[in-house]
Amino acid sequence: MSGELVEGGAKLLTGEELKRETKALRKASLWFAARHNLFLIAPAVLTFLTAALLIFVALKILQWMLDAFYLVNPGLWWILGAPTLTLTGLSVPLTPTSLALALAAIPVIHVSAKFIYFLYLLVFAKILVKPIPEGYYPYTPANPVVRQFLLNATITGTFLSFFGEGPWARAELSRLMYKALGAKLGRGVFPATILDPYMVEIGDGTTMGAYSCVAGHAIEGDRILFARAKVGKNCVLGFRSLVWPGAELGDRVIIGTYSMVPKGAKLPSNTVWVGIPVKLVKKLDEKEENTQKKEETAQQQ
Repeated sequence: MSGELVEGGAKLLTGEELKRETKALRKASLWFAARHNLFLIAPAVLTFLTAALLIFVALKILQWMLDAFYLVNPGLWWILGAPTLTLTGLSVPLTPTSLALALAAIPVIHVSAKFIYFLYLLVFAKILVKPIPEGYYPYTPANPVVRQFLLNATITGTFLSFFGEGPWARAELSRLMYKALGAKLGRGVFPATILDPYMVEIGDGTTMGAYSCVAGHAIEGDRILFARAKVGKNCVLGFRSLVWPGAELGDRVIIGTYSMVPKGAKLPSNTVWVGIPVKLVKKLDEKEENTQKKEETAQQQ
C-alpha cells in the first residue's frame, strides 16, 4: 500500500516512507521556527537596547540643559530645591519643567522606537529572505524551496501587519520595504500588496488600487509555480484586482475592479481589461494616447 494514490490525489504513506516524511517535516518545522523567531525577537531586543541608549543620552542632555537654566535663571524655577530623580547615575530635578519635557518626549520616543524597529526588521529581512528561481517545484513542507517561500511570505506579512496601516506607512514604509526585498518599482509607484517582491516589476507611474495584488507564485495542487510578473508604465490596477505570476502588462493597461489577469497572460499596451479572467473591452485610441503623453511631458517638466 506504500505510495498508493487515494481520493484527491494524495499518497498513503506507510512504514519507512512515513518515518522519513515525518522526520523531514519535523526538521522543516524547526528550520522555519528558528528563523522566524530570530526575525521577530532579535530586532525587538536590539530596538529595546537602542531605545534605552537614546533615552539615557536624552536624559543626560536634559540634565545639562536644566542645570544650565538653573544657574542662569534660578528665580524662574517654580519649586526651589525640588526633589531629585536619580536614574542610572543621572540626577534630574523633579520640577514642572522637567516633568513637562518628559511627558512631551513620550510620543517622540514611541515613534522613534517604531522606526528603529522597522530598520532592524529590514536588516534581518535582507539577511533571511532569499529569492527563489523561476519554475515549478513540488509543494511539500520538506522541500527546501517551499520552506524558503513560506519564510519569505511570513516576513513580508509581518512587515505589512506592523507598518501597513495608515497613509504614511502605505506610501513610504511599504515602498521602502518592497524595494529592499527585491521588487523593482518605478517612479511614483506606491504598492498595495505584492507577493514575492523579488518576482515583481512595476513601471513608472503605475497606480495600484486599494487591495490590488501582484503575485509571483501560484499553488497548483501538489506543486508551486514561481514566475516573474511585469506591469508596464502608467498602468492602473483596479480595486481588488489580481495579477498572477508570469503575466506581462504593456504600458497604459487598465485592469478593472475585481478583475484577474491569469498566469502567463500577455496584455498589449493601451488597452482596458475587465473580468475573471480578464477580457479586452476597449483599446485606447491615438487621441487619448497623445493626450496622456502630453500630460506626462508636462509633469516631467
